[in-house]
Amino acid sequence: MENSNATGPSPITSKVKIAGKKYILQHPGMRLWIRWQSEATETSGKGKHSINLEIVLDRGFEFVIIPDGHNYKPTLDTSSPSEVQEWLKVLPGFLQNGKVISDPSIPEQSPGGGKTTGAG
Repeated sequence: MENSNATGPSPITSKVKIAGKKYILQHPGMRLWIRWQSEATETSGKGKHSINLEIVLDRGFEFVIIPDGHNYKPTLDTSSPSEVQEWLKVLPGFLQNGKVISDPSIPEQSPGGGKTTGAG
């Protein structure tokens, strides 16, 4: 699976803090995000569509999340339930619109100007 945007604009990035660790999120580009959404969309027997969050998180952990100042690369298999919940608050919105939509109760700002979310 490709993960480059060689001819497009500079990558969209944001800094976050999840479970006490800092990360850089690097958007994979809208083409890949749309492809991931297509792969993750499931249709119920009643014709309703839903997103398989396992696929979204797996792609995000592999291609979007970059450890910042440490070597811990989260996965669904190594993350605690509370850490996964934090990623669920951050990752889908970042992929959808290139911005971190943080919990209003945690209004931190990273030194680089990107919004961060706090640890639980």
